[in-house]
Amino acid sequence: MNETSEKPLTTMEEAREREGERIRELIRSEFQAELKACRDLHAVVIDVVERRDRELSAPVGTSAGPTVMFLFGKIWRSFNAVRILAEEGYGPDAMVVARSLVNGAIDLAYIAREDAEERARQWYAVGEKAQQNYWKEVGKAADRDQDLD
Repeated sequence: MNETSEKPLTTMEEAREREGERIRELIRSEFQAELKACRDLHAVVIDVVERRDRELSAPVGTSAGPTVMFLFGKIWRSFNAVRILAEEGYGPDAMVVARSLVNGAIDLAYIAREDAEERARQWYAVGEKAQQNYWKEVGKAADRDQDLD
């Protein structure tokens, strides 16, 4: 083979990587405004958290504090996952995670609005009860015999 001969064929892996990059570029181009809005929202949330905006959470010393922080963390991870999945071309998968994000945001808004202590306790109790019911449905005994009333 001399210098003017053809390049060897690329591997399937290289071809997939090139196609993946072409799709990602198409998505970035087609959904430029939406992805920018997502990045802008990301920056706003970081700013709010850094300023420790008190509207986002119950007082830290209360039992509602850990529940609010747990939900916020779950929502934050979901938000980042949706952004990454969308940018990489996995729209349907991003929608599944987005649904979880919406559920978490609804729960967070409900708990943080008023009577955070009582609402956090109820939210936790409902989750515990749902988990017990799940394990019963699949034929396993619940790990705890707590009365959740």
